[in-house]
Amino acid sequence: MYFKRLRNDEWFDEIGLMRVSGKPILRLVVIPRYKTSSLSGDEWRISGQIQYQSSPNIWMPYCHSVLNLEAATMVLYPELFNDKDNHDVWIGSINFYRKGHLEYQSTYNGKPLQLIHVAGHLPWATVLAGERVIADYEWEDWCFQPGCSNLAVSTYRLKKEFSHSGDEIIVSPNTEFVYHRRFCRRHLQRGDASLEDSDYNYIIVDGPGPNEAEGWEDDVNEAIFGGIIDLRPETD
Repeated sequence: MYFKRLRNDEWFDEIGLMRVSGKPILRLVVIPRYKTSSLSGDEWRISGQIQYQSSPNIWMPYCHSVLNLEAATMVLYPELFNDKDNHDVWIGSINFYRKGHLEYQSTYNGKPLQLIHVAGHLPWATVLAGERVIADYEWEDWCFQPGCSNLAVSTYRLKKEFSHSGDEIIVSPNTEFVYHRRFCRRHLQRGDASLEDSDYNYIIVDGPGPNEAEGWEDDVNEAIFGGIIDLRPETD
C-alpha cells in the first residue's frame, strides 16, 4: 500500500527550544483548523504558532499565528528582538518532532547558545534537520492531518491526484502506485473545498468514514467576509 502526504505537510509539526536542563521554554507548533464557508466550501487548514510555557503543561501564544511552521521559524527572531529581557536565556538544544516523536536534535557544537542567536539560526537549522532525519517508526500509522498526533482509525484511497495549479494528474491505469491516506476520528471529515483532499475524492478502504467524525467541531473556524467598503470619491 502506497501513501501520499498532504500538500501542506511540512514533515515536522513541532519544534521545541530546550533549556540546558532539558526542559522546554518555547515551542513552534502546527495548529489544524477546519475552515467553513457557504461560499468557498469547507476544508482543513493549518497555521503556525509560537508558544511559551507559562506553567508545566500549559502553553500560551507568544505572538500572533502565521501561515505555517516554516513561517513561524522566520517570525521568532523579529518577535524576540524587542523582548530584550529574554535574549540571554541559554538554550541547550532545538528538538524537532513529528507526531510526538523526537526525530532530530540540533545543538551548537554541543554547547549552549543564547536564545536570540538560536532564533536567528532556527530557519536554517530546520532546513538541515529536514535533510538529515530518518524516521525510525511506521509514520503512516498516525493521522495524516498536519499537527495531529493521534493514531489513525481509517484508510482512504485517492480517486484522483491534482497538481499545485489544480490540473488533474493523469495516471496510467496500469500503474501500481495507488495512493492512500489515513486519518484519526477527529479528522475523518475532509470537506468539499479542496480538489484532492476532499470527501468526494476518497474511497473508504477500512474504518469509519467522514460522517462518523467526532471532535472536529472544536476546530471550526468560520470564514468571515468583510462588509461593503465605501470608495466614493472625496468631496470638498
